[in-house]
Amino acid sequence: MLKIILARFFVWLHLVRRPGYLSRFVMEHPNPDEIVNGIMLIVKDGQLEKWAFFRCPCGCGQRIQLSLSESKRPKWSVMVDLLSRPTVTPSVRQLSGCKSHYWIKRGNIEWCRDRVK
Repeated sequence: MLKIILARFFVWLHLVRRPGYLSRFVMEHPNPDEIVNGIMLIVKDGQLEKWAFFRCPCGCGQRIQLSLSESKRPKWSVMVDLLSRPTVTPSVRQLSGCKSHYWIKRGNIEWCRDRVK
């Protein structure tokens, strides 16, 4: 929580760009109402990161759930910096619904060119 406050303070000072997402680690799968815009919840079991949950950045409100498990396919990885800004690799592509395709880098959204509008 302190990191999120610190990140918001740096944004207020205009030292860093306002990120689209900040991250928070949780121990259990979140309820749907706990997944809110602008916060990526990363489910951890000890040192093992299992899932990342967040709302689609296009505004459609869809809940995104990414597997972080090394043994599952497809899988993603999330790196979190000192200001709680997540970087997700590879890109996230919605195959149904809004069809959004984007990268999350240091908490900011970078839309891919093949994004269907």
